[in-house]
Amino acid sequence: MNLQKLRFALEVEKTSSITQAAKKLYMSQPNLSKSLKELESEIGITIFRRTPKGVKPTVEGTEFLAHAKNIIHQVDIMSQIYCSPKIDRFTFKVSVPRTTYLTAAFNDFMKKTKNNSLPLDIHYCETSAEETINNIALGHFDIGIIRFQDMYESYFLNKLKENNLDHETLWAFKMRIIMSKNHPLANSQIISYEQLNPYIEILHGDFQIPDSKEENMENLVNIHSKNKIYVFDRGSQYDFLQQVEGSYKWVSPVTDEELEKYNLVQKTCTFTDISRDLLVYPNKTKLKLHEKEFIKSVKKIIDEQMMIFSEDI
Repeated sequence: MNLQKLRFALEVEKTSSITQAAKKLYMSQPNLSKSLKELESEIGITIFRRTPKGVKPTVEGTEFLAHAKNIIHQVDIMSQIYCSPKIDRFTFKVSVPRTTYLTAAFNDFMKKTKNNSLPLDIHYCETSAEETINNIALGHFDIGIIRFQDMYESYFLNKLKENNLDHETLWAFKMRIIMSKNHPLANSQIISYEQLNPYIEILHGDFQIPDSKEENMENLVNIHSKNKIYVFDRGSQYDFLQQVEGSYKWVSPVTDEELEKYNLVQKTCTFTDISRDLLVYPNKTKLKLHEKEFIKSVKKIIDEQMMIFSEDI
């Protein structure tokens, strides 16, 4: 069945006139009539009947034309997707943990693109370490950054190896606790886990403790509060810290400017395990120029953070 003949029949239906349809199709009326007869012969039905007010579809013709419309519509969509000229775009997809310093790094990176003349197609995904590894391994994102505590290091390094991903340590630091200035522990200099136990921990909605059989597994039970609220949106997390009485959250070091913005305080804890942020990307892949620029922005912000929080490693 010829798609062009389907388009001819649809134009006749639209105009209710073979003569008018022929004019719009820039062809002669006899040739259009011949094409319609060939189509009717091929499908074994009469598509149109003549009336004093022009041609009208028969009952069978109406059903056939409905199918023809669907076919042509799908063909047009496929043509737009696969046959349209490809437009050069500035494309960048990065998957990262939900953290303030990476937002600052991304803003710094975007300033470098202001003179770029190509249309932008940038995806900035904040998600868990597990999901970031999947994003990169499946090719859905170009590069990623994952965060984990040292006690989980062997788990995540094995996970990266299984997925043929390379990695580079960007930063190692001690996690902090942030809470409202009105929190009962807000005036404490150093906080123990025992003190946190009655209060509500705000966690990322996709947070999961990795399966681990290491000897220090018994320590994992005590690193999280009994009371938890899982929240996906980082903005909502900050709102809850201000509004949910007794709530707190573990974070990488946060600047005074960010704390003032949300009326929060930052505290250290007696727990001393180190957390790490790792850059991950496909094995043996040569990083593109804009990916290197983003990493440069990340390292710049990390250097600024380390100057402020000099006690971190």
